[in-house]
Amino acid sequence: MTGAVIQCITRPPRAALLCYGMLGLPLAMVALPIYVQAPTYYSEQLGAPLALIGAVLFAARLVDTVQDPFIGQWLDRLAQRQQLPWALWLAAVVLALAFAGIWLPPADLGAWGLSAWLGAMLMLAYSAHSVLQIAYLAWGARLAGLALQQRAAAWREALGLAGVVLASTAGVVLLQADATALQGMASNRLYVLLFAALLVVGLVALLRGAPAWQGQSADRGGDWLGAWHTPAFRRALVPFFLNALAMALPATLVMFFIADRLAAQVWTAAFLAGYFVAAALSLPSWNVLAGKLGMVQAWRLSMLLAVAGFAITPWLGPESAWVFGAVCLVTGWALGADLVIVPVWLGSHIPAHAQAAGYYGLSSLLGKLALASSALALPLLAVVGYEPGQGGAHALWLGWLYAGFPCVFKLLAWHQLRHSPSAKRQGVCMKRRHIALTVAAVALIGAALQGCSSPKLADYADREPKLDLAEFFAGRSQAWGLVQQRGGMVLRHFYASIEGRMDGDKLILDEQFVFDDGEKQSRVWTFTPEAPQRWTGVAHDVVGTADLQTAGNAVHLRYTLQVPVSGRVIDMRMDDWMFQLDDKTLVNRTSMRKWGVELGELTVFFRKQDAGADKQLGHTGHTAHAPSTQ
Repeated sequence: MTGAVIQCITRPPRAALLCYGMLGLPLAMVALPIYVQAPTYYSEQLGAPLALIGAVLFAARLVDTVQDPFIGQWLDRLAQRQQLPWALWLAAVVLALAFAGIWLPPADLGAWGLSAWLGAMLMLAYSAHSVLQIAYLAWGARLAGLALQQRAAAWREALGLAGVVLASTAGVVLLQADATALQGMASNRLYVLLFAALLVVGLVALLRGAPAWQGQSADRGGDWLGAWHTPAFRRALVPFFLNALAMALPATLVMFFIADRLAAQVWTAAFLAGYFVAAALSLPSWNVLAGKLGMVQAWRLSMLLAVAGFAITPWLGPESAWVFGAVCLVTGWALGADLVIVPVWLGSHIPAHAQAAGYYGLSSLLGKLALASSALALPLLAVVGYEPGQGGAHALWLGWLYAGFPCVFKLLAWHQLRHSPSAKRQGVCMKRRHIALTVAAVALIGAALQGCSSPKLADYADREPKLDLAEFFAGRSQAWGLVQQRGGMVLRHFYASIEGRMDGDKLILDEQFVFDDGEKQSRVWTFTPEAPQRWTGVAHDVVGTADLQTAGNAVHLRYTLQVPVSGRVIDMRMDDWMFQLDDKTLVNRTSMRKWGVELGELTVFFRKQDAGADKQLGHTGHTAHAPSTQ
């Protein structure tokens, strides 16, 4: 690292850009821990009450959101007086100490003491980080010439992405150790020292080797109100905020989507790594496109690419996790334009000979407001019946909030950018494209409303008769079913018998199937109670575990079944809804999906047998194997 700083002092063009970009690594590296990892660390590792942590986070982030315009105004005055370096060093020292305080809190503070300590350290860290980040962006906006500003932004964001990857890998590993053990404390110290070293190197490189801040003392000072009253800049904030909303919603919901729609938590790190690596690799190409097409047209092109990637995402499920991997690569590539073009484009709307920090302070406020607004998606999901850890139909809202609505915000931002002079030069062709994408936005909203109207299990909580799963399937039952392809044509029908018994607290269901063509199949389910009205199930041809929940007279069962089709076996996603009609009758309807697309339906009727009746028994509605399509 010292060698890199020494090389920067000679100031060849590429080395000077490296010097400017190096501060991006520690600033991005610290953002993930203080915004995302710290709450989990204090609640799970240190035992602070979650409610107190939530209150502390709300207060700290509220301060963080509203302070940025005033920080920008303060930095403008310091820059005009050529007093910026000491402010940056002060902010760096405060940030390093606050970061250390977060991960190395004093012992024996108690619940309230820990929460108060976290709140104080977060406020110091947020404030110091804002000082460095706003000054950093303002510096980049005042480099000599647009081409140099774009190249510097590419270096800044590339090294920033490296910081994100470092924080999400090494940081997570280091901080997973027991905080009360010596090994855990040593890991935390190592992480803190690594960050402090990178921060010092980055700031030394910026102040001694980066391209010069043009007009630092000559530019007139300003304030955030002046920035707001600048018409061109105020108009630019509209697409900026819409685009920020489109980015904030997926950032807030991605972990829930991977867990509850894709059931692919094991691939989380791979998805995120692919997303950020694609963004880093795309930075040079977006710089080239911005030079050839102009910043506005290159940015608009990235928006269309992001919409194309996200458009299919609301329909994805566990069987199509690999498709989501491709979506991460496409949308990550589009993210590169947001990183390298948007700050420079925003800076181009700042009047000449005006200090830039106040303007970036105002834009930073809107960016953080977008992130805070995206958090409203969580209570909205709770209102419509979604609960973390549960998938199924009630999680459809999750898919649309994660991907569908961001597409709408992207298209609205695309629409707003038509006012740009470079966009207007596209003439009639641009107008036609705008009409087509407006229609697409309306279609997305309509599809979202239709898709999210699916029933929720809680809707049946008061329905009679109340279904007791173990009681209904105890003993012998009969079932009759038919399989239909998409469109309604009946492919096969079958008779099934079931014998149910309890083995301790486990429910065993032995199923025997006879199809109309004489084929026979069997399956033995073992259901284990996990919570009131919730069971998990396993069987030889079921991938992983099945999730079964009951409410009122209804059962919702979801699982992945290995299905023989044309001489091979494929994984089919099964979504069963069962309803008890009376003491002896149950009806089931199953949706069969592959890659998120419905391929067919299964309808089954059950009849519970009295003791001594015909020994032919029924089936639970989990389906026989879906029909072969030879």
